[in-house]
Amino acid sequence: MPCFRLSIALIVLLALGLCISCSGGGTIDGVKGTVTVDGSPVEAGTISLRADGASGPPAGGAINAGQFTVTSRKPLPTGSYTVTVQASKKTGRTTKDPQRGDIEELRPLELADSPQQIQLTTNNATNLALSFKSGRP
Repeated sequence: MPCFRLSIALIVLLALGLCISCSGGGTIDGVKGTVTVDGSPVEAGTISLRADGASGPPAGGAINAGQFTVTSRKPLPTGSYTVTVQASKKTGRTTKDPQRGDIEELRPLELADSPQQIQLTTNNATNLALSFKSGRP
């Protein structure tokens, strides 16, 4: 009888452990994805993610041709985040930069819906698709 009770206790603990690991409480090493404005890829910009209720600096990265990668010194917890995007559009002109030479001129885009609230999960962290609308907030 004691072996039976021990077996039942182990099964219950194993099931509890599986439930906890599947409940979404995890961490993510980085976030990758795409950003569009009015359906077109953001040509250049920045993205920052701040876990709701967290203190300290947000995690962030550059946006280039609609693609971004966000890395952080510490793994990011899954959950609710505020995402802020600063987007720019190429003007087709170049300008001289004293340190980098000729660079493409960029014009900032106003985004009507930045920042946005998202749910970051282990399932969407490697292919996060964010869509914004141009215009004044």
